[in-house]
This record gives sequence, structure tokens and C-alpha cells, in this order.
Amino acid sequence: MVIAAVTLGMYIWDICISLKDDYELLVLLAAKAHPFPTFVYFVARWTTLGTILTTALQVIPTSLSKNCVVLGNTSSGFGVIALGSITFLFFLRFRGVYHDSRSLTILFFAIWLGNLGCACMAAFIWTKPYSVELAGSTYCSADGFRIPYASIAVIGPLVHDTCVFLAISYRLFQNSVPSSAQTKSDLRTYVLGKNLPRLHRVLFIDGQVLYLITVLGSTSATILLYIPSIPQPYRLIIFLPQIALTSSVGCRVFRDTRLEKMVDQDSNLSLPLIRVSRISQFNSNVINR
Repeated sequence: MVIAAVTLGMYIWDICISLKDDYELLVLLAAKAHPFPTFVYFVARWTTLGTILTTALQVIPTSLSKNCVVLGNTSSGFGVIALGSITFLFFLRFRGVYHDSRSLTILFFAIWLGNLGCACMAAFIWTKPYSVELAGSTYCSADGFRIPYASIAVIGPLVHDTCVFLAISYRLFQNSVPSSAQTKSDLRTYVLGKNLPRLHRVLFIDGQVLYLITVLGSTSATILLYIPSIPQPYRLIIFLPQIALTSSVGCRVFRDTRLEKMVDQDSNLSLPLIRVSRISQFNSNVINR
């Protein structure tokens, strides 16, 4: 209950501090300036909130807690859409980088579809939800949950994000590091993005942050699922914070790219003030194509 409430508060706070950027995106959406990626962004944003809210209502005693089946189905539906749209934002990033390769775009779209299929398994995790009264308060519970379905729902985004992150990183390094120097590049180049052009380095670091959250969240969630000493309801305790963090970071990366607000951490300078033309061109490929 506490984790659900904290996660809900965190995500609402994240929405509030980005209202200005969201308004700018709405203006672009209303102007029909390549609206589809922006539409996907808002779908990811609000379905994530819907997932967190409906899940919180199941564990926080309210009058709505009596409708456990409806809340469970609504939460599952929001969750599937949220996971699909969040990972689709990452796919759009891939499509922008590989805009000149139709075959790879089709291949990775197929990987995204597989990820979406895995996310759909989240709708079948819980078995027979019902309401229960404890100390005068009503909560939602269930007979149990299906570990294999939960594992598939967790591993799907991990596989998708791994493929996309590695593919984007490879292209950034391929285009940025001279071929004669690629074999001599040290570990700092591949892990920290050292010696990359400023724009490519920022894109690489943003991708690293998003991928790191996916890896840590998915790995932790999978480990918890298979620890028999942990009561069943607590094995899914990390799912809600994971989807909230992934959505928050993924949407921030999209906003920064779409609104050209990427920042170089070393120089602490806003990249649009340095290379407006290059970012606009890359932004067109990553987001608008």
C-alpha cells in the first residue's frame, strides 16, 4: 500500500514539473507538426498514470475497492498500453537513427510487436481477484498469480530495449569514431561515450539511463518472482515503481529530443545553443520521420 501511494505521488509530481513542456508538445500536436510520436508520448504518459492509479485503488482502502474485478481489468489494460507505448518511444528513437535502413526498421518493429505480445501477458497474471474486508476496510486480493506470465511480461521489454540500445549505440559509434580508431578505442569510449561528438554523446548517455532502469527493474522483478520464501503479493512489489520510472525517464528523453533541450553534462551547456542546425536535423530523423 505504501509503495503504491509513494509511486502515485512521485508520478503525479513528475507530471506537474513537466507541465510546461507538455503544453509545448500539445501546441505542436495541435499544429499537426508530425503528431504521431507526440500522440504516443501522451498515451504513454497518461496510461502509466492510469495503471498506477487503478493499482493503488486496489490496495488503498476506498469505496472503489469493492469493484476488484473492474479495477484489475482496467489496471491490466492500462498497463499493457503503457508498456507498449513506452517501448514504442524507444523504437521511434531507433527508427530515427536507422532511417536509411528499411529492412532493419521492419525487423525491429517486429521485435517491438513481440514485446507488445509479452506485455499482454500482464493481463493474465492474477487469478480470480476478489474484495476482502480487514478491520473495517475493503481491499482487493486474489487467489494467486501466474509466475510464468509475470516473467514474460518483464522479460519482453528487457529484450526489446537491449536490442534497440545496442543497435543505436553501434550506429552512433560507427558514425562518430573513425574506422582506423575503432579498434583502438578503450573501454571508456564504449561505456562512457568518451570522444564521441557532443550531440551523439548526449543521445548515448540518455539511452544508457533508460536502458539501465530497464535492466535493473526487470532483473530485480524476475529474481523476486522466483524466491519462494517471499509471500506472493510481495513478489510483484517492484512492478509499479519500475513502470513509473521507465515511463518518467523515457518521456523525459522524448521531451528533451522533441523540444531540443538536450544538455551536455560536461560543459553544462544546452546543446541547442551550440549546434542548433545539427540537433534539428537529428531531431527530424529521431522523432519526426
